[in-house]
Amino acid sequence: ALIALGAVVGEPHEGECGAGAEAECVEIDARARHLPGGEHHEVGGNGRILWVVSPDGKRAEKLIEYAGSTYGGLDWTPDGKTIVYGALAGERMQICAISRSGGPTRQLTNDSANLMHPQVSPDGRWIACTRMSQSKEIRRTKF
Repeated sequence: ALIALGAVVGEPHEGECGAGAEAECVEIDARARHLPGGEHHEVGGNGRILWVVSPDGKRAEKLIEYAGSTYGGLDWTPDGKTIVYGALAGERMQICAISRSGGPTRQLTNDSANLMHPQVSPDGRWIACTRMSQSKEIRRTKF
C-alpha cells in the first residue's frame, strides 16, 4: 500500500503502488520521523522528503528533498519506473517527476495556478491533476 503522511496532522493516506505486488512503496515525510533502522530525519517548514519504502517496511531509501505548501499527492507511472508528484516551483505547486532510482527532477508543468494530486493514466500517456486558482475581485453595488 502507498502511504503518504500529511504535513499538518500526520494522518496516513493509503493508496496502491503502481507497479504491482512486488513494487516498493513511497512515503512523504513532512516532519521529523524515525525510519526503519532507527534513522532520524528533520524537515522543517515546507520541507518534504520522498522515500521509497520496501513492502515489508524494513528498508527506506530517500529519493529527494523538496518544498511543498501542502500534501501535493503522488502516483507511479504504470511501468513503475517514475514517480509523479506535486511540489513547489517558485510560489506555486506544480507537477514534477523523478526516476524510481533517483537522479534529477523534471518539472512537468508551468501553470499560473497550483497543480497537485497527479494521477497517471493506465497507459501512461496522460496525467490528471487538481488545479487550484484564486481570484480576488472588488465589486461595487448600490446601497
